[in-house]
Amino acid sequence: MKTKLFFIAALVWVSLGYTQTLNVSKLDSIITTLEKNNRAQFSVSLAEKGQVIYQRSVGYVDTNLTIPVNENTKYRIGSITKMFTSVMILQLVDEKKLTLQTPLSKFFPKIKNAKLVTIEQLLAHQSGIHNFTNDSTYLDYYTSPKSQKEMLDMIAASPSDFDPGTKQAYSNANFVLLGYIIEKITKKAYSENLQIRIVQKAGLKNTYYGSKADPGKNECRSFYWRNDRWKADKETDMSIPHGAGAIVSTTNDLAKFIHALFGGKLISTTSLTDMATLRKRMGLGLFSIPFEEKNGYGHNGGIDEFGSQLVYFPEDSFSIAITCNGSRYSMNDFMGGALCSYYNRPYDIPVFSNYTVAENILEQYIGKYHSAMLKMDMDVTRDGTTLIVKATDQNAVSLEAMSDTQFNMYEAGAIFEFKKNELGVVNVVVLKQGGMEFNFDRQ
Repeated sequence: MKTKLFFIAALVWVSLGYTQTLNVSKLDSIITTLEKNNRAQFSVSLAEKGQVIYQRSVGYVDTNLTIPVNENTKYRIGSITKMFTSVMILQLVDEKKLTLQTPLSKFFPKIKNAKLVTIEQLLAHQSGIHNFTNDSTYLDYYTSPKSQKEMLDMIAASPSDFDPGTKQAYSNANFVLLGYIIEKITKKAYSENLQIRIVQKAGLKNTYYGSKADPGKNECRSFYWRNDRWKADKETDMSIPHGAGAIVSTTNDLAKFIHALFGGKLISTTSLTDMATLRKRMGLGLFSIPFEEKNGYGHNGGIDEFGSQLVYFPEDSFSIAITCNGSRYSMNDFMGGALCSYYNRPYDIPVFSNYTVAENILEQYIGKYHSAMLKMDMDVTRDGTTLIVKATDQNAVSLEAMSDTQFNMYEAGAIFEFKKNELGVVNVVVLKQGGMEFNFDRQ
């Protein structure tokens, strides 16, 4: 739900040849390295044919960092919620209570282009309905409760980004509306539908519609890294993400869910085929996620400082689920390492440095920068010896020094390099990410 700095590389790893044998010691070594270097707090589960074959959790539940996480710790799973919402919508299709071609106007006629937008277009992010989490104002209200009427009024007030069906653009508004539609049709709350339609059928034990985190109930807070320690982040009020990102769960439950889904326990074969069929880049509430020659299906999520990944590989009836409540390392890279451990592929355990840049050097980088290519502004500040960047409509994030001029944002796979002009004045920041470079000129 909550937007992150710049863009996150797609979950794609490429290599040739593999065998299917989990290298437990290698995976343990990767996790231990991340834990010892304070790189991430997370849980991970690998499952075959619905049975968990590996689970490990590191980090803490509470603000004081005194209660360790365990396999039953509940995390906010962010946009993986969209898979659950899609399943419930497709169940209603199976029950003939709506169709994929039912227009949005049947439920919410005041939304722009409601007569033209279909259920299928909402599920596949082809509606053109504006994504409210992209707006700068989102960060002003995301921690406060909003009623359904307030959310609907806000979504209805936004102009369409494109004509329905002509393009594809990710929008949380699509799934907020789908969550409300489930409630309208069933005359039951989303939370109740979740319990009846998925939790009970899939045998989940720790999955439900979230609220304010309660460490006493083994519900973890999320954390960001600042000045050599973890600090608790603010919490999104769950009335806002609703069907787009309000579920909390565990990695074991996520594994059970996705195996139940692809095992035919939740929706019909026809609906599962519809769900996994790509409309351009996306299916109905899921993505295609390749690894080597194999094609997986799943979703990722991000809300507050939580991150999550869920992928299922039908050919091997194998899944991996990751829930994270604090990271200074790319969870995409960790996912790649875990998959390499499972498929017996080469993978180098990450090595980290603790380079420190003098405050007088950091001071030279403070200022405002702009990228004409990305149409994005970036403010650079510092907190002690930590350099902090904040991009347009994004959260402030701390960077890690690699040298006096280069800084890493491990969680996004991004490197920032500060460069001087002929007068010795820092005048540009080069962002390197995903094999591309973008210049931010000092203003």
